[in-house]
Formats: sequence, structure tokens, C-alpha cells
Amino acid sequence: MDIANLVDQFLKTGKDMAQKGQSMAQDQLKGINNSDDPMAKLKTGAMAAGVLALLLGTQRGRGATSTALKVGSVTALAGMAYQMYQKWQSGQLGGNTAQAADASTTAAPPALPAAQDTVEATRLDPETLLKVMIAAAKADGHVDQAELTTIRDQLKNYELGDQLNNLILSEMTKPTSVNDIAALAHDDKAAAIEIYLVSKVVVGEESEAEKAYLAQLQQALGLPDALVQGV
Repeated sequence: MDIANLVDQFLKTGKDMAQKGQSMAQDQLKGINNSDDPMAKLKTGAMAAGVLALLLGTQRGRGATSTALKVGSVTALAGMAYQMYQKWQSGQLGGNTAQAADASTTAAPPALPAAQDTVEATRLDPETLLKVMIAAAKADGHVDQAELTTIRDQLKNYELGDQLNNLILSEMTKPTSVNDIAALAHDDKAAAIEIYLVSKVVVGEESEAEKAYLAQLQQALGLPDALVQGV
């Protein structure tokens, strides 16, 4: 499976998890591990659900967030980010007076080219999106050495290929700060919105660590409160 396909399947799976609950991903994970059918490992949806379950740590009760309901594919991510960007650029940020004041202190980003009126592709490449998702999955600190061992062992059950396996394990093990993730936008505010959105697919606000990660990420990306409110 290539990275682009895996990321798209992650987002689709996240939407399913948000709709049906985390047990769906756990069942997919168990089903692949216990299946005698070698073709089961080649079913991309089931495979992505299993890998996403590993990254989220659903055995500990985590699941995809409500944002996943809105961002169910790479195309949906691109479209939603573009709409938010246009709203920001045009100064049509909603919110109360305090939020409007906060927004006014953040300069509106430059307009995107008119040719992007119809958006189907993200500003960020699939590998960057995957890195962002993995960084967000680690935000609550659940990935300890035992968890890494589990992820490493379980990844062997999937035929992702060495490139993907190595990328996932590398991103899971290396220290990553919010500033590192924000730097992936390269000062492109449309890309910054994509980073925030895809992070919110896997990071909720159920723990103080998750709340802190999102707040720090928003600040590092330079996104005003009024823009991300309700995402």
C-alpha cells in the first residue's frame, strides 16, 4: 500500500470509528490478526483500521474524534481546509467580540489563486499528513516502550511494505515537538489549517495532555481562536 492510499483510508476509518465507536477498529485489528485468509491482510480498509487502532491505542479506550466525522477523506480534508482558509482570508470569522479581537491581531493570509476554487488535493503531501497524524496520536503520552513493542509486532501482520513500516516506527519513536509539526506548513497558512484539522482527527480534548497539545499546536501554527472554534 502506498502512503497516499493509507492516509486516505485512515481518514475514512476515523470517520467510521467516530460514527460506530472504537470497537469497530478493535474488531478489524483482531480479525486481521486471527484470520487464516491471507487475502484479509490485503483489504486496505481493514488494514488501515488495524493500523489506526494501533496508533490511537484504542485498547486504552481512545478513538477518533468528532472532527473525523467531517474529515472522512483526503478530498474532504482539502475542501474543508480551503473553506476555512477562504473564510479567514475574507475576514468572515465568526465568534464573539473577544474572539473577533483575537482574530484582528492575526493578519489575514494572502488569497489563494483563483484556479483553486475547486480543491481536491491537499497542500501537504501524504507523507507529511501521516507524520502529523502520528505526532498527534502520541500527544497523550500513551506510547511507552511496551506500546511500541506491540505496534512493531502488529505491523508485521500487515503487508504495508518496508518503507511504510519504517516510516511509521521512525515517527513513533523520535521526539517531536509542536514546533516541529508547525514547521511542516512552511509558513503556508492553508497548509497550517490542514495540519490542525488532521491533528484533530486523532486528538480530542479528553485529557489535559491532549488539550495542551492542541492549544500549543494552534499557537505554533498562528491560527486564531475564531478560525478553529467548533472544528
